[in-house]
Amino acid sequence: LTPGCNLNGQSAYGGWCQGQTPLCAAQASPSMCAVYATCSWIPQGTTVVAPATAAPLTAAPAAPAAAATALVATAIAVPRTVAPAAPASTLPAAATPPPPAAAAQGATTAAPAAPTANLVVLQVGTGSSPCACTGDGTPTEDPNCKYNPSRSGCTWSPGCNWDGESHFGGWCSGASSCVYTSGETACLGAAGSGCHWVPATRPLNMTAEEEADASGASQSWTAANDANAKALAEATCFGDGSATQNVMCMYIPDPNMCMSTMGCNYHGQNSFGGWCTGSAGCFELPGLLMCGAMPGCSWKAAAPLAPTGAAQPAAPLAAPIAASPASPPAAPPAAPASLSDGTCQGDGTPFGNPNCRFNPSESGCAWSPGCNWEGASHFGGWCSGSLSCVYTSQPSMCAAMAGCHWVNATRQINISEEQTTDAAAAAETARAFGAADAAQRAVATCQGGGGAMENSYCYYISIDSYCLLTPGCNLNGQSAYGGWCQGQTPLCAAQASPSMCAVYA
Repeated sequence: LTPGCNLNGQSAYGGWCQGQTPLCAAQASPSMCAVYATCSWIPQGTTVVAPATAAPLTAAPAAPAAAATALVATAIAVPRTVAPAAPASTLPAAATPPPPAAAAQGATTAAPAAPTANLVVLQVGTGSSPCACTGDGTPTEDPNCKYNPSRSGCTWSPGCNWDGESHFGGWCSGASSCVYTSGETACLGAAGSGCHWVPATRPLNMTAEEEADASGASQSWTAANDANAKALAEATCFGDGSATQNVMCMYIPDPNMCMSTMGCNYHGQNSFGGWCTGSAGCFELPGLLMCGAMPGCSWKAAAPLAPTGAAQPAAPLAAPIAASPASPPAAPPAAPASLSDGTCQGDGTPFGNPNCRFNPSESGCAWSPGCNWEGASHFGGWCSGSLSCVYTSQPSMCAAMAGCHWVNATRQINISEEQTTDAAAAAETARAFGAADAAQRAVATCQGGGGAMENSYCYYISIDSYCLLTPGCNLNGQSAYGGWCQGQTPLCAAQASPSMCAVYA
């Protein structure tokens, strides 16, 4: 799941981005990788050839078998089993694009051929600059200059110049520690350092610099928009479609990873049994009960998973994971009613601030432009008119905007009442969340590893196979990793092997 990383050549993003700047490795899709001129996307399964002077690449050694030695961080071992196949997606949801059409009855579909390894030769260490930004030309120059595509960014970087121009009037040269010094005084003041000042070879051309930066910004904005549109067009993973959805969903190409990410769905299905939608931050709530306890949030159930009928491996490594008891699982309790819309309101017109009624805090409401708590506002009133008016917090600013007018508050702020109401609301919210979490744990079939630092999301995973595949979780004492890691830090529960567990003391 980490951009730029791979496990035996595999990545949840179908490959990784690499190039001549650290920004490359942070990109999680081919379209975002293409935004940077010096980056290139490497599909998983690609053979990468290093420069001729480098030693030939060899296959990574096989992972050592888990040793039966005591670990400082506790690894809870269970009999090793084969992880079940991930469920196939068959039922589309109305709010998401339909899945690919099924083949006609009786038709046979050939399995896709294994991808052919592409040969990519990387030109590394050539010393050439893809931009007009350079260092001082010596072996100890600032190595980052040649990757700076911005003209002003270059001329404002110590040790760099754009065709001889610099906002510092020159650059400091000498040892590698010299080139990061900005200004002649600081350069010459480094006694005994061997630094010397090199004057710029030509004056700054501010007109050309401003034009270049404007053009670069426009091209970057266009490239980012094109990349975003391309990712959306090619997406198989989706958010809830609202303005507050999880925008990262469309960049996840792997169905399993999509269904394991909060707020995302793969053709209407995910491992949490649904997703939370509504105001900002709702998508981060992992279950129906937690979602229902937050004002402004509502739960959308996922499409049910159809049986896959996939055959089991012919020769499993160990006894298969025991099936769940035949008796039907307990139905989850109904979501609690929303805490309250409170008495926070907008200006009462069709163009009022739509978020006011979801604000449960008296002080939060009274400090929100366009909102009032039973007629009280810390701004002494609110601006009314069009939608652009209601977010204005001062009478003078309101009066300066066309079509806006100021409405005075109908009562004074009562600070004591406000503090008392906020304290009671905070206590009620904490109680509601605690009750929702306790109710979910009582009916959960997926369990955490126990302790205050366990993976608490385990209790909100409703699909057995995803429970087994989530580090720190177990289904009736079984895990696809052969056990789980626990300890006195949240990092423990995230480890998926004894060797990684042992890294943390």
